[in-house]
Order: sequence, then structure tokens, then C-alpha cells
Amino acid sequence: MSSYERITAPRIVQPSILRSTLSAVLFVLVLAAVGWYGYDIGRSAVAPTGDASHGVGQQALLDRIATLETERDRLHDRVLELTTRLEVAKERQTETVTQAVAEESPPVDDVASAENASRGLVETPPAVPVDESGEAVDSRLLIENLQLTRAGGERRYSLEFTVGKSVEDNEQVTGSIWIAVNGEANGKPKRLPFKALSSEGANFVAMRFKQSQVVQSPVVLPEGFTARNLVIDVNPAGDSYAPVSATHSWKPSG
Repeated sequence: MSSYERITAPRIVQPSILRSTLSAVLFVLVLAAVGWYGYDIGRSAVAPTGDASHGVGQQALLDRIATLETERDRLHDRVLELTTRLEVAKERQTETVTQAVAEESPPVDDVASAENASRGLVETPPAVPVDESGEAVDSRLLIENLQLTRAGGERRYSLEFTVGKSVEDNEQVTGSIWIAVNGEANGKPKRLPFKALSSEGANFVAMRFKQSQVVQSPVVLPEGFTARNLVIDVNPAGDSYAPVSATHSWKPSG
């Protein structure tokens, strides 16, 4: 069981991420509205007439309605996913601004960089990992071995997954792991953050490892909430690794 913390290392979130995510959400919302409008038109067009001569046309309309319902559900899931990413980006930006205000002095490395620049010295960028043949190594973080199982109750589950590296090295990775569940409550889309799902009361899982980290947590869904998918966002500190995200359908086993 990994420990949870409320504070994580700062990560700068560019405003362009929020703008592009918001644009994507608005675009998918428009598509969803068009799909729903077409679905309603198709349903209204199918009226029982009792005339056998209209059977073929009615069947075609029924097939069209089934297609529109499938597309509506797909767009609905996409809206939930993009809405989650937008809210996570906003939370990270708020966290970054708060951390920046609290800092009273720049890190030692930044001070050294400024002194070197004043002396006309140029810093060497971090070396890109290479293999024995000299080829660049694709060093990135991975979300693997996800298991979602029922835990002895109608709305109680156990979540487990591993965050690791695509290459073996001894570099320590720190940062935060954000978890959320998308679904519906009272017929409306709803997102539950990790704090609302876990009994630990933490906003996120603190990440710190050299090879890999196993994340285990109980998950309790509130009454009246229907889960659709699970979103995991791994947010490493520093520039060595890029953030990584994964979305999984809510299909618990057991």
C-alpha cells in the first residue's frame, strides 16, 4: 500500500493546455448535441401506423436509431473524458501557482545557471539516454497491470496498478498520481476525484520510485452514482519524463 500525501513537487502547466482542452471539450459537446438532435428526429419519425407497407421504412428508421444511440453513447464518454482532463489541468495549474508564490528563493541550480550565464558560460543540456549502439533510448513512464476488483460490497472496489519506466536506470522519479472516476448521477455527467473515492482523504497519490511503484487503494462509489470509466494521470516532477495518462472502462472483476 503506497502512502498518500497532500503536497507534491511543482509542475508548470502551460495555459495553452487549458485552452486546447477547453476547445476540444466544446467541439465534442457540439458533436454530441448534433447526434442527440438527430437521434430525437429519428425517434419522432417512427410512429406506429399499423400499415404493413411501411414496415421496411420503419425498420430502416429503427436501424438508424440504434446507430445514433451507439454514437451518442460514444460521444457522451468522450465528453466525460475531456471534461476530466480539463478539470485536472485546472487543479494542476492552481497547485503550481500556489507553490510558486510560497517559494522565497530560486533553487541552487538556477542560481548557478545565472552565474554561469553572467560569465559567458553555456550549460550542456542533459544527455539523452543511449544504448550500446549509440541509438537514443525511448525513456518514458508506463501505467501497467491495472486491476479493478469488487471488494465484498455492492459499491466497494479495490484498485491496483503499477507505474514504471520503459528503460532500467537508477534515476529517482517523483511527482503525483491523480485518479478520478467518470460517470453519471441523477442523469447528469459527474466526475469523482480521488479524495471522494478513497478513505485516505488525499487529493492524489505521492509518487517516488527508482524502478517502479505499485499503487493500491480501496474505492467506494456513492449511492446513485453509475461509473463509466477510470482516469489515471501520472504527473512527474522535472523534465526527465513526460506526463502520461490512461483511461479504462469501468469493468470490475470478481
